[in-house]
Amino acid sequence: MNYIKKIEFDEDLVLIVTSLITIGEKVPQEAISFFQHTPKYLKKNRGLMLDLFELLNAYIVYGSQMFDDNAEHVQTLCAMIKKSITDYSDYDKSIYLGYNLLSILLQVNLF
Repeated sequence: MNYIKKIEFDEDLVLIVTSLITIGEKVPQEAISFFQHTPKYLKKNRGLMLDLFELLNAYIVYGSQMFDDNAEHVQTLCAMIKKSITDYSDYDKSIYLGYNLLSILLQVNLF
């Protein structure tokens, strides 16, 4: 996953991890390890969410404990929100991504 900028099937990886979480209704350790790469996926796609929103939502729905156990995961979400609102402002839809990510962060903090 160090080469996420170079691989062309990163969307497939996101879909596979999303399916792994939603079908199993839990977040396995492999999916927790994959979480650290979500900002790279966001950056590669210049702030466009694509399938990342579903993945992040699956993390919240089925693995909110991972955010309670590791504050770095919440910090990662915050950083992604900030970047999606500020760094990708040249892309019209990125601002909506920021607001969607903000709603995910609220779910983490409220539940």
